[in-house]
Amino acid sequence: MRRLASITLALVAWTPLLSACGDDVTSTDSLSAPSSSSGSASTEPGTTTTSDPGTTGDPTTTAPTTTLGTTTLTTDTETATTTTGSTTETTAVTSTETTDATTGEPPAVCCEPTLCGDPAIEACVCTVDASCCQGPWTAQCVALVTELGCGSCPPPPEGPCCEVGVGPGCTDDAIESCVCEQLPGCCAGVWGPECVAAVDSLGCGVCQEPPKGECCEAHRGGGCLDAGVESCVCALAPECCADVWTEACVALVDEAGCGMCEEEEKTACCMPGDGPGCLDPTVEACVCAQDPFCCQAQWDVTCVEKVDLLGCGVCQPELGDCCEAGAGPGCADPAVQACVCNNAPGCCQDVWSADCVALIEPLGCGTCEGPALGPCCEAHDTPSCDDAAVAACVCAQDDLCCTGAWTEQCVAEVEAFGCGMCEGPAEGPCCEAHDSPSCEDAAIAACVCAQDDLCCTTSWTEQCVAEVEAFGCGMCEGPVEAACCEEHATPSCDDAAVSACVCAEDPFCCEVEWDSICVGEVESLGCGTCGGQGGTGCCEEHDSPSCDDAAISACVCAQDGFCCSVEWDSICVAEVETFGCGMCE
Repeated sequence: MRRLASITLALVAWTPLLSACGDDVTSTDSLSAPSSSSGSASTEPGTTTTSDPGTTGDPTTTAPTTTLGTTTLTTDTETATTTTGSTTETTAVTSTETTDATTGEPPAVCCEPTLCGDPAIEACVCTVDASCCQGPWTAQCVALVTELGCGSCPPPPEGPCCEVGVGPGCTDDAIESCVCEQLPGCCAGVWGPECVAAVDSLGCGVCQEPPKGECCEAHRGGGCLDAGVESCVCALAPECCADVWTEACVALVDEAGCGMCEEEEKTACCMPGDGPGCLDPTVEACVCAQDPFCCQAQWDVTCVEKVDLLGCGVCQPELGDCCEAGAGPGCADPAVQACVCNNAPGCCQDVWSADCVALIEPLGCGTCEGPALGPCCEAHDTPSCDDAAVAACVCAQDDLCCTGAWTEQCVAEVEAFGCGMCEGPAEGPCCEAHDSPSCEDAAIAACVCAQDDLCCTTSWTEQCVAEVEAFGCGMCEGPVEAACCEEHATPSCDDAAVSACVCAEDPFCCEVEWDSICVGEVESLGCGTCGGQGGTGCCEEHDSPSCDDAAISACVCAQDGFCCSVEWDSICVAEVETFGCGMCE
């Protein structure tokens, strides 16, 4: 962490200082009183001369004095007083030496701001940094004493990482290492303000606590802005205030009843709801100004009534017959209105349209006199069908059957969704092409048409037949007349998966004939291989596209075209099982 000056440098630095101490000379000229004869008093090195007329004394010696820790030795102290005429000369020889009891070295000097006091050290340091002799003796000057070998200073103590220090480094080794990796000067020089700032900015630690955030939003730092919510949550999960306000803390706001983050979805102002307020801010503000309950607790029936009573809006503008499209939302029969709007809120929020009328019978909300609905087992241009229960069952999973025409796909879904039975088979078998849409097996038809709706809206072509197996909807016994790698005058080929893959891009191959172009497309479209590239297993990655099992290849490539257009890599191998196309041991 720190660089310590070597003992050798320290001793070298002290040698001239110790020599200088023995060579210091102090001279003082003392003049006698006017009535005394003139004389001179001189002080030799280590000698003090004083005037004491008429007195002559013998030299006095003071024994050495020792103190533990830092030892002060006072030796060779002699005082001699000599009287010559009117001049008394007192000579005292004093030598004082201070050393460290542990190392035996002189104590460190110039090692603390703001003064140095040692001319030799000052001169040494100031040759490099003149400011140390022109201004205060700073921490930088102190650092140079040891770095330049001008003297020996003990390393300054490390301070907290979040405070500016007087030396390098800080007390937390992990933070120190993290900061100094980006800012080496923080460990080589002084731990300054830029080092403290880097603790947070480099993500090495936290000196500046992040501000509290909203209670309904996760944020760095503990607690949140609402003291009441904060106190309630942290009583159950103290870590929410001590560490980070996580998504779990946000969830507790609602779960523990400490507050409300997830607001109830508002309803139309003309319909009672489970939560406070309604969708129209103007109407909401008007009603709640008179009845705060509507915005604080629940927008109930009373709030709805007050929309009209307080003149805040219009909820009952001469509602029309529920079996006729209206100019505004809702209809005259509250029961029918509530039943329809529970499934189609727009009928009570926007306009009671013809679509809303069409939902009355399929949803079992009531009956409307009018043109008879078509049978559920026959396709027709109007929405829904004559059996309300069957219609509601089908439309719950395919709403287009009740908002648009009741197509062959809707007919197929009657049995496919388990909504009812339709007597008699469809026009043709699922494994044979025919001009009418759909096929005799409602489940197979629904499965195929879910991915290729043309099979249930136009005609059941050879491509639809191929898709029975390709989409995993069923099995068709017996191969097609000819192989996929041989041209022939009939449409499609003997591999349903390859056939479906090719015909998805080139319908001619399944509608007219399987010619040489179709054969070439087996490989060019990545639908399979026709000799020369065999042996590339579906469970092994390889540089060529597709794999040796056409069915697996078509299944995987239907969801990941890369596998049949570029190469069969490790991702394609994994997708064999992921997509349910096959098994790899």
